[in-house]
Parts: sequence; C-alpha cells; structure tokens
Amino acid sequence: MQAKVIKNFLCKNRNRYYTTKDIYESLDKKRIEELQKKGYLEKPQSKSKKVSDDNGTTQSG
Repeated sequence: MQAKVIKNFLCKNRNRYYTTKDIYESLDKKRIEELQKKGYLEKPQSKSKKVSDDNGTTQSG
C-alpha cells in the first residue's frame, strides 16, 4: 500500500524523514491509516464524486 506525503514528518517506525516529495509505502494498513488521520498522508480518493448543482443539492456523478 502506498500514499502520497502531504505534510513533512519523521516516521517513528523507520527513523526516516519524509517530505512532500515522497511516497510512503507500507504493508501495514493500520500505520497508513494512522498517518492519514494525523494529516501526514493523502487520504484515498472516493470512487464516486459528489457534485453540487446550482441549487445546492448534491448529485452523484
């Protein structure tokens, strides 16, 4: 599993500094989710985009 780094951080497990130019890779899904919750890694994109029309209602698109 991999995710784009969106905020610089020092990984406590690997003792490595990651910057926004890096891609974080790990087989540990929970570790990636933890870093996403803390705002260091990009969250996965949802497959269906929600689009708001001019009336403010949301439509799937």
